[in-house]
Amino acid sequence: MARTLARALTPLLWATLALAADAPSPFHGTAEGRAPEGPMLVGGDNRIVILDPSGAITWEYKPTGLVHDVWRLPNGNVLFADGGSVTEVSPDKQVVWRFRSASGKGDATYGCQRLPDGKTLVAENATGRILEVDAKGQVTFSLQCEPHQDGAHGNLRLARKLDNGHYLVCLKDARLVREYTPEGQIVMEIKLPDIAFSAVRTPDGTTLVGCLSHVLAFDAQGKLTWGFDKDEAQPDVRVGNITGVQLLPSGHLLLGIYAADTADGHGCNFLEVDRDKHIVWRFCDPHFAHSSMAVEMLDADGKALSGPVLR
Repeated sequence: MARTLARALTPLLWATLALAADAPSPFHGTAEGRAPEGPMLVGGDNRIVILDPSGAITWEYKPTGLVHDVWRLPNGNVLFADGGSVTEVSPDKQVVWRFRSASGKGDATYGCQRLPDGKTLVAENATGRILEVDAKGQVTFSLQCEPHQDGAHGNLRLARKLDNGHYLVCLKDARLVREYTPEGQIVMEIKLPDIAFSAVRTPDGTTLVGCLSHVLAFDAQGKLTWGFDKDEAQPDVRVGNITGVQLLPSGHLLLGIYAADTADGHGCNFLEVDRDKHIVWRFCDPHFAHSSMAVEMLDADGKALSGPVLR
């Protein structure tokens, strides 16, 4: 009986495996079909997912707003900013911490970062302020950034606290990246050709900026040293608006994309590029998300990469 059943199931099993093998991958890369080395945490529209290197979703959470910033924390939780709040959720999708802006605006909070002392940095777009918030949700530090217009959509995007205690801030519509001291002194300013979305400070003092049309690198004196132009990336690939940037240990860049044009397979929801400006791989799935602004590469176990996560 068992042998008869096995013989009957074997053709069905091989047919299923063949279909799975023939299923198109959403990853497109080199001639060898290179895919990401590890899973990724992605903020795609109004959801957050973890994708394995095949493109399969292994975890999903649905916030109420459009996700702009997302982190895998060392404790395994996920921290994200979706406009309405900055929220931390556990792997079993329980909210363990949340900060809502007193402004009451739906586009209040777009950037976040968990700090070494356990507090959370919040880029409060509606007020143009950088905040530090403790575990009880109390604001312990506030820095007013200028220019700003109360309640406007385009005051701030992402911000990061640096190892030197300063704040690296993207002033969106002003097209500026500024480094502020805690007292509010501007010690560096970078003027951009497009809106300021994300900025990353590397250990050698380079500032990497995602500004929709480009990723740009500036040295410690603010001099442009490198650039990736989305319109010159690859003749047969359309790159949408570049938002989040992660510097990977390999030196490559992982880029999140706003307004992905993926309908015909020539676009990308997010992608990896090398320093020679070649696309290593791109994820293209018209059913995945219109925008995947926040992307973080994880290790093989789905944890944050070891060492500083530069994004």
